[in-house]
Amino acid sequence: MQPQIPPRMTLQARADAILRNHIRPKTRLEHDRIVVRYTTFCAAMNLQAFPPLDNNIRLFMAALAEKCSGKTIANYISAIRTHCKERNISCAYIDNNYAISKSVVALKHLCPPSQKRSKPALSVETMQKIFGRLNLNLEDHQCFWTMLTVGFYGLLRLGEITKHIDVRRNLRKSDIAQHNDGFFLALPGSKTDQNFAGASIFLGRSGDVTCPVAAMNWMLARKSKNDEFLFSTSKGIATRSWFLITLNQVTIGLEKLSGHSLRRGGASWAASTGYTHDQIMQLGRWTSGAFRIYLRNHPQLDLILRHKAIRMHKNSIPNDIGA
Repeated sequence: MQPQIPPRMTLQARADAILRNHIRPKTRLEHDRIVVRYTTFCAAMNLQAFPPLDNNIRLFMAALAEKCSGKTIANYISAIRTHCKERNISCAYIDNNYAISKSVVALKHLCPPSQKRSKPALSVETMQKIFGRLNLNLEDHQCFWTMLTVGFYGLLRLGEITKHIDVRRNLRKSDIAQHNDGFFLALPGSKTDQNFAGASIFLGRSGDVTCPVAAMNWMLARKSKNDEFLFSTSKGIATRSWFLITLNQVTIGLEKLSGHSLRRGGASWAASTGYTHDQIMQLGRWTSGAFRIYLRNHPQLDLILRHKAIRMHKNSIPNDIGA
């Protein structure tokens, strides 16, 4: 018996969906935002949006040049081109167009990336001050404090511990494996692990109030059995925006921090306690020496990395790790 062939319109919709998946969901959302901005500009200027004309694109680039870098503008043009190609809209006027390509080159010189002041790294001392401002009897404070300590000592990206658009990357209670000296956290996927190979992160005891093991045990002991997710607030899975809002609230009067301050602070902490470059790369799952940018404001740490052997926290790592 021959299998039933779906209607052509069904196949066409499926084919279009497959094509759209050549771009990651997060990038897709950014592309859609760019196209909306472009069409809004064209409507305001009474210009034809699609098919895009070369001079209309150049006018759009000129408008962007006031606030965007040349690299960002080049990405905008690429997003518009992708939008057209996916929908079989002609983009002959912008493909290999001399005026547009040379304008992009010029804008990269005229509009360099802004030199934003990087947020400071989170430190153990700041964490101790934050601890004094929290009420760990509150569910949201339990969640926030555990995320803060785990993110810091685990050198984790904020996106690895907050709600993700891909549900497979949302951490669950089952991703925690207890150990006598701490616990293992199984990361199902990450920014640099799109194939979901997974990574196992060990977190040991720190010996003070910032201990990630104590924070995790406290939170899990009070967590509802019906909640399968690891980091949950009173309103659901902890989101990036919720974490950053809470971080700003509990650091009023302290140094201004960002979500990346956790990973940056963790790298600085590891360096100050004597971990080598290779060990920090392994802890943070870096494939290059990119983490050294986090230490630029701490030149003394380079000397520590070269001459200081591991002293603190070394004994907290179980002997059977990697065996």
